[in-house]
Amino acid sequence: RECDQVFAAIGNRQPTMERYLSKGATLITDAMKSNRITRLVILSSMGIHDDPLPRKGVFKLWQWFLKFMRSCKEDLMAMEDVVTRSDLNYLIVRPVGIPPKAKEEKKSDWVKAGQAEEGVMMKAAIAKPDVARFMVAEAVVPTLHKEKVTIGHKKAKKAKSEGFCRQLYE
Repeated sequence: RECDQVFAAIGNRQPTMERYLSKGATLITDAMKSNRITRLVILSSMGIHDDPLPRKGVFKLWQWFLKFMRSCKEDLMAMEDVVTRSDLNYLIVRPVGIPPKAKEEKKSDWVKAGQAEEGVMMKAAIAKPDVARFMVAEAVVPTLHKEKVTIGHKKAKKAKSEGFCRQLYE
């Protein structure tokens, strides 16, 4: 069982389904510690804890959804808490919306939690393959350690560039 890192995208947002993100994160982190695996890249959601995105437009709608789906938000927060309290070299990835028809751009922009200026703007959607590429790249060749980042695509005209980083894929 040779493994150097774990890439995790667990959970659901369905109203009638059981919440198991924090349970899953506990099982994953315990198994990693038992097997001396130290790198974890895990998917979360925008709007959790210290997410720096502005609270307007689609992002405000997402905040409303998370208030309505309180159990979902609480489970996401608990999952992040399990990960951040572990001794692992983690990266928590909080994508903006991931709709099924989002156009793949083969790049992504990201901003660290708590380091964005007020007014930072991202487009409301990112394609699943762009999120996956970012997560796999960070699992294989880590550049962010014990961090939480929000990932998406920076709005070209309105976005302030401070705090943003870009990752391109071939």
